[in-house]
Amino acid sequence: MKRRAVAGLSLLLLAGLVSPAEASSTASFGQGNVKVVYQTSKGTADVYWRGAKRIKDFTSEVQLGDRTVSTKDYRNACRYRANEVTCQRYGLPTFKQKFTFDGPDHFFVQVELSSGTTLTTNKISPIVVGSPGGVDIGTNGDRRMLLVPVDNDAWVRYESKPINDVTPKQRSFEVTTVFDDTSRRGFVFGSIDHDTWKSGITAQGRRGKLDRLEATAGLTDYQYDYGTADNKYQHHRDSLPHRPISGTAVTSPRMMVGYFDDWRTGMETFGRANAKVTGTRTWNKGTPFGYNSWGGLGSTVANPALMNETSDFIAQKLPEFKGETKPYVGIDSYWDAMLDPQWQFESPGTSWKKVEDYVAHVQANGQEPALYFQPFTNFWKEGIDNQIGGTALCDGCPNQTLRQMALKANGEPIMLNGGWALDPTNPGVLNRSRLALTKFRELGVRYVKMDFFTHGMLESDSWYDPAVHTGLQAFHKGMRKVVDWAGPDTFIDLAISPLFMGQYGNARRISCDVHGSMNNWHEEKPDLYQKSTENLLNSVTYGWWLDEVYEYNDGDHIQFGNYYYDKDNKALLFDGTNPAQPRIWPENYNRARVTSAVITGVYLISDDYSAKGDPELKRRAEKFLNNPRINAIAKIGRTFRPVEGDTGFKANNMYVSHNGNDTYLAVFNFDKSGPRKFQIDPERIGLQNRNTFTELWSGKTFSSRGRTEITVPSEDAVIFKINS
Repeated sequence: MKRRAVAGLSLLLLAGLVSPAEASSTASFGQGNVKVVYQTSKGTADVYWRGAKRIKDFTSEVQLGDRTVSTKDYRNACRYRANEVTCQRYGLPTFKQKFTFDGPDHFFVQVELSSGTTLTTNKISPIVVGSPGGVDIGTNGDRRMLLVPVDNDAWVRYESKPINDVTPKQRSFEVTTVFDDTSRRGFVFGSIDHDTWKSGITAQGRRGKLDRLEATAGLTDYQYDYGTADNKYQHHRDSLPHRPISGTAVTSPRMMVGYFDDWRTGMETFGRANAKVTGTRTWNKGTPFGYNSWGGLGSTVANPALMNETSDFIAQKLPEFKGETKPYVGIDSYWDAMLDPQWQFESPGTSWKKVEDYVAHVQANGQEPALYFQPFTNFWKEGIDNQIGGTALCDGCPNQTLRQMALKANGEPIMLNGGWALDPTNPGVLNRSRLALTKFRELGVRYVKMDFFTHGMLESDSWYDPAVHTGLQAFHKGMRKVVDWAGPDTFIDLAISPLFMGQYGNARRISCDVHGSMNNWHEEKPDLYQKSTENLLNSVTYGWWLDEVYEYNDGDHIQFGNYYYDKDNKALLFDGTNPAQPRIWPENYNRARVTSAVITGVYLISDDYSAKGDPELKRRAEKFLNNPRINAIAKIGRTFRPVEGDTGFKANNMYVSHNGNDTYLAVFNFDKSGPRKFQIDPERIGLQNRNTFTELWSGKTFSSRGRTEITVPSEDAVIFKINS
């Protein structure tokens, strides 16, 4: 290894990249296209890809109380050996940077700080660049930085921000890409370890480069300013700073540093790196097709006839709506309203007969039952001091109250998004999960939608388990038990949740609460209007790569009707008297919404298909859900790649997927003003010059050579199967 470093230095001397005076205090190491040139006398490094310097003056930092300790503080006291730089100086802890190379274009860096006395920190930054133009893509096109949201709740959006507009006020959680959309070249920076530390990236852009970049473990959305654009209605998830870690040694997560010819390849590589660390919860039964009750029925599922009638409609009228296995018919939230007495699933005396009858009815129709659970949340706001069944901590102990089970900030129970956040390490909290999930298995349920996981990851004053010190540690301790009770053969579909839970869920909603509108952002009422196809596709545009972390992304349930929810959470159709709120969305919206779902992954529907349901809704379902050409795309189960990444808070118009010899291209027109023409560049979507296009909704076919112009009607979508 030492000989390799010396040989590398010889080449750098010959190339004029380092001076003879610097060579004695310089270490050079790397793999493939990557070379790190470390100035051990300065505690800084430059990083080269294919011989071109892309990052300069790279350092690492750790916050210790009021003091920041940087590798730059150890001048002339750093030594390189076997891909590690160790810095030691009197009065400072030992500072190690560990470099790991895992491919031709990227590496990981991890920081370890150690001392003979206890160290305490809640902020470690393995990647710090603080020089003018320190991060340079090396191109002059449309240069941007991606801001990734902390989770998928409250219609939060990704933003692809022009690099000159990036300031430290913005924050990307866990990962970012800094890229040129014109050439597609770009960096990826992000954490691949999510067992202890939450992390984030901040930067300062100027003249198409970054003058500062920090990738930091210990960064949450606590007191974060979500800004004044499309994310301005966001609420803070964490109400405390990241909790500290203490010990004679403290270690950061591994942070990826990569530079790629195509930033999309970089993000997919990052996704696979995360999956390699934890593994992915696998599924070998094909893409789930199914029905979810929340969108079209809401709380009315307490009436079992509605679910039976829905099951009958799907069996009789939607024969083509199925994947490799039977379609799932699932009851979402309020499933426990079917119990007698209601809600009390923890009680051994509770009757489950209505749920049992629902399961039997679904199975008799050749379908699979599905249910819903939220392990670490309770929405009984007024019941905080009432005892909850099944939460006794020992034989003879009284059951706990929500106040006792809740996570706390400054001594007060934490409420997030209307629900109490419960401690994932509390045995009473976990016992509720055990009782519900083992009963589901007993009933024969093998599909469970699980929800509100951000609650279980929140930072807290403390946890029931004193060995736990951070929100992520608590979450993992509880979640390992939850998935064991669900069983390895249960499909777990994660709803509201942070990004990296691939070891626990077969699928994750890429965004949440998507209904049937096309593109109707509203300044004053985002909750009512944001539930759109365009909102979902913003998450697909910049989060498609998460299907490298999960077996499937989930595009949420499809609705053809336009629903609102009353004070009891009953789903009701608008009466249609307001032109802006039709009773049923127009067919072009329906077509676009189905298209958005099948290019994402899991394929779920949700309207009122009971006997009282609107006949027009049922006609729409038969029309749009029985198309075998469209359903064949859903069976593939892969999320389409965005063609472009220059859309800011908005969604891309074009998405592409390659499957064997076939290429699929989906194109959306979000404009209300009329039809829009799109230029299809075959090279830009990875095709040869001569191609045959078949539009799968209409069945129309045409051939083209070179660039192709297509027209998409106003607020509509087309999807092509292309053969070269």
